[in-house]
Amino acid sequence: MTGPGPPAPAVRPADGGIAASVRGHAMLALGESRLGPWYPSPWIGTLLILGSRAARYARHLTDRQLVVVISLPTRDYAAVLIGCGWMFAAPRPNLAPPAEIVTTLAPGTPVRVVTGQYVITDYFNGVEHGWNGDRIKLSGRPWMLSHVKAVTVLDHLEQADRGRQRQIPLPGSMSDWVGVSKYWEEHLAAPPSDLAIVGTRTWLEEELSAGLSRDGLNEQVPGDELRDLLLPHTGDAATWSTQIYPASKFDPEDGLSADLRAIVLDGANTSTYLSAIEVPVVFVVLDRRAADDTAAEAVLLHRSSGEPLSLADKLQWLPSAGIEALAYTVPL
Repeated sequence: MTGPGPPAPAVRPADGGIAASVRGHAMLALGESRLGPWYPSPWIGTLLILGSRAARYARHLTDRQLVVVISLPTRDYAAVLIGCGWMFAAPRPNLAPPAEIVTTLAPGTPVRVVTGQYVITDYFNGVEHGWNGDRIKLSGRPWMLSHVKAVTVLDHLEQADRGRQRQIPLPGSMSDWVGVSKYWEEHLAAPPSDLAIVGTRTWLEEELSAGLSRDGLNEQVPGDELRDLLLPHTGDAATWSTQIYPASKFDPEDGLSADLRAIVLDGANTSTYLSAIEVPVVFVVLDRRAADDTAAEAVLLHRSSGEPLSLADKLQWLPSAGIEALAYTVPL
């Protein structure tokens, strides 16, 4: 595992929403999987907190777009860590009990159902009553309603996503630390859907398989796979949150979700999309190994129409050693 700089003072975990009130300091660590081995470094927590603080600040933005640009010696894992911090700031889903929700649904309603073991996306086909309890009927097998932990209604369901059933990922030390494990099934049923990452898909896929842990060198509880924290809409996922767009095919004017509130542009070749993106928060992650000045020129040109913003004053965020950052706002 490589990182963007030498050690700096330890940082507090991402706060707000999911990570409501955590005391103490910790050295976060990345690993080759959720079981390690672990490679701790302060810059990991720094990037998580940037995503979280920007999410909190964005709640008060009105008709302005916040742009945060960071430059690192190497951008490995930076985009996904910022994304995890953004996710940590999401509020807890406000879901009614499953038995209450299913009584209001019409047959054919697309739903996501979470049991103690599985996440299922399918169409609701009613409730059947049996001698041993009620069952919720989907297009596949029926499920005992008493085993259902959470149900949420989906706006729509693509044909490719219909009938998906996958074992639920287990929360790890980070999910425990920030508090999301307390309502894990609800989170899997209704994760936030307001984040996208644009970058090289193969690199991002590799990074998503890494693990993230609190106090990695001394951790007895497995960490979380980054994929399980970001829940990318890729592969055969039965629940998803973050949209992953390959930079080579990304078109900001081609059907971006109306729910998006943040986009992470990972790499110099993605910075050219800045002026065409209309979401409240844009993160730009630049790699100082790149010899081309096109990205810097695109950022400076875009910043010329905006107003500088102090990350220290407005977001209460300072970069670790080795990370350079600037922020500004532009009309949205």
